[in-house]
Amino acid sequence: MKLQIKTKHLINFLTAAPLAVFMWLLFALNTSNVDMANYEQRFRYGTTEFAESGFNAFINACKFLGADSYQGFLCVLSFILLAVIFCCTLKFTDHAASILALFCFYPFLLFCIEVRFSISFCIVLVAVLVLARGYRHSIPIFIGLILLATLFHSSSMLYFLLAFYKADISHKKKFYIIMLLTAAAIVLTYTPLAYRLAALVSGGSSKITAWFTRHGRFGMVIPIAEQTISYLVFKYAYRMKKKYGIQTAINADILYELNLLMFILVPCYFINNTFFRLYRVFLFVNTIFYSEIIYHRKGDGSWKITRLGMLNALQILFLSFLEIFSRPDVWTPFFENNLFLDKLGEFF
Repeated sequence: MKLQIKTKHLINFLTAAPLAVFMWLLFALNTSNVDMANYEQRFRYGTTEFAESGFNAFINACKFLGADSYQGFLCVLSFILLAVIFCCTLKFTDHAASILALFCFYPFLLFCIEVRFSISFCIVLVAVLVLARGYRHSIPIFIGLILLATLFHSSSMLYFLLAFYKADISHKKKFYIIMLLTAAAIVLTYTPLAYRLAALVSGGSSKITAWFTRHGRFGMVIPIAEQTISYLVFKYAYRMKKKYGIQTAINADILYELNLLMFILVPCYFINNTFFRLYRVFLFVNTIFYSEIIYHRKGDGSWKITRLGMLNALQILFLSFLEIFSRPDVWTPFFENNLFLDKLGEFF
């Protein structure tokens, strides 16, 4: 029995590792994208923004260890970030290759471009998995990790609200409370109080305050619709898990609570639909959760569980195609300026 478990883990590692290496080469050997010039400036001269103090400290540590160019720094950073994602995936599912493949479709491209947020993404990913696993002392560990993530990207402070998942309230009541608070928060975003709160939380940073208080027009429709669909897919998976008694490494009840609490993002979409990036962590964690259900399908429920995989894949593919067709100026430079793809092209 022990040999069988070890073999299963080894197969999981060997099938996922080539994809992880491929992702690292794409990330590390990208030489130009829409944000790279800005990050090169920060690498050389730093920044005074408090919300980037963690990023500054990491850059200085890499310089001290010998990284004398932004490209060298990117090689180290990309290795660390993808190692975190790879290890988290291996830890929580025996089907890591399929998870990483879907991650390649979305949001991998943005992950390679939005460097500061990508660091925050990985820290928050670990924090959410700590909560969803139900480890002892998970709340203080979670809060500490979110504090760390906030030093790389200020938007991460919104994740603090997930610490309230333990509130002793039924799912239905919690949903109504969140919807009520969400409606109140949407109204608040159109008042002067929103600006004052943002200024207070950001420590007076004009950059952060502006980011939290500018308003879009109708861009909030897509992220709200996508998060709602994602929640319905999760609810479907949750029911399948309960109905067929499927064992998963992630605690389904805790993850249900966290998915509910993530509706706190809806008011943020009225300010700026780029807040949807905060939901990407849950797209990834939910996909890990689904994989354990999909690959345990048995008997009469096999088609229903297979349909879960199709729904999740379609959701991620939709986001991928939406990104490709709506913002070609973002993804085109990434593929046109990549040393790995250039070398690969020489063989074909």
